Amino acid sequence: MDLGLFDDSELENSESIQAHGYDRTFIVSGPVVKVYKEADHQDSEHHGLAFDMKFPILRNDEDQPVKPCNLMLHNNESQMIFCNQHDPT
Repeated sequence: MDLGLFDDSELENSESIQAHGYDRTFIVSGPVVKVYKEADHQDSEHHGLAFDMKFPILRNDEDQPVKPCNLMLHNNESQMIFCNQHDPT
């Protein structure tokens, strides 16, 4: 799965976490972690959130995509820790 060719629009959101200090919300959709920020007050279409970016798809040693789960912000919300749903060890 090349990040540029991967279509994540059909995937359901499975988990989210909010970084209050950085005004960012992280939402997991399959192997993709999307980042949202607070939208301008005129942008009511997205209910207060505006898309900011998405993380590159991480891969394990076998070149399979990692599916993030159990997100946790660490080190004053500057780092994210998560498990791979495909490999719970």
